[in-house]
Amino acid sequence: MDQTTLFDYAAPSCAELEPPSSSQDILAVRYELRPSLIAMVLENLFSGEGDENPYTHLYDFEHLCSCIHI
Repeated sequence: MDQTTLFDYAAPSCAELEPPSSSQDILAVRYELRPSLIAMVLENLFSGEGDENPYTHLYDFEHLCSCIHI
């Protein structure tokens, strides 16, 4: 008989928690954080709830920042 528990099915595997590779290196020596960018980031805060993946949140943050050209 299979002894797999419900927790084993619900727990994320290591593959799901791997960080995605960054799309770009940050090469800027100086940069300015504009209020509009800060407001967009504040709309999508990471709460740390059980089902939230921090790497997905960082990917979305990187995508948001890539829309702003320095």
